[in-house]
Amino acid sequence: VKWRGPAQYEHLGFDFKPNRDLSYLVNNNYALDLFIRGTNPTTEFDIRFLDSFEPTGGDLPWRMRVKVDASDVNWDGKWNQLHIPLSSFTEHGSWDGSTWHNPRGEFDWTKIDFLEIVSEYKNQLGFDIWFDQIQITNQDTAMTTTSLVETFPEGSLSIFPNPVKHQLQIISKWKDP
Repeated sequence: VKWRGPAQYEHLGFDFKPNRDLSYLVNNNYALDLFIRGTNPTTEFDIRFLDSFEPTGGDLPWRMRVKVDASDVNWDGKWNQLHIPLSSFTEHGSWDGSTWHNPRGEFDWTKIDFLEIVSEYKNQLGFDIWFDQIQITNQDTAMTTTSLVETFPEGSLSIFPNPVKHQLQIISKWKDP
């Protein structure tokens, strides 16, 4: 994902449909893991989770966040890995569309509605920021080894289904002579 020049408070949003219960992941040392790159050393933004918003019951969209800046990323145009334990996110408060509400300990990891990357602190016009391999995992992906990939003669490897959606099955018809 390329994020070009966000103004203050603009965000990239990922809407979980339906909402997700991430409490098991928080309690079992999972982390938000992603790769990021950019070139402006003053780049800074928040990554945050928002829980569900049910205004009829008086519920608010509470936020858990972590700030990302030059102390986390070398803004040198090269890919950097961020591995942020979910347990290191801190409650930030809630915005209901008209009023700011300070944190009250009401964030609910069992009702996650959004993951957002937010230009919280300032306009970043002219800044380009790239994100890749955004995932929640219990592994440090930079430390994960890759498997050996062999070259097969043409026509001896099939992939099903094609295109791939959720699951991939690789079948080799090639036999070692």
